[in-house]
Amino acid sequence: MKRASELSDVISDNNGMEKTEFDYEIDEKMLQDYQEKSLELRLKWLFYGNKFRKHFPREIIEKQERFRDKRDGMEFD
Repeated sequence: MKRASELSDVISDNNGMEKTEFDYEIDEKMLQDYQEKSLELRLKWLFYGNKFRKHFPREIIEKQERFRDKRDGMEFD
């Protein structure tokens, strides 16, 4: 099981309360299923995801970039 619970960011919910952590898990089956998809399909997902992201508000993109900066030096179990 892969975990990324060490990554955190300050995110405001609808009530103005701050959430400072998030967590997700990826099991080996999910990774295998993804790797079995064709390269063309995975590249399409990436392409359209990036196109979609261009329309996000600036603050969301900045939060994603901070997440990516923190993630780059991490080691996953």
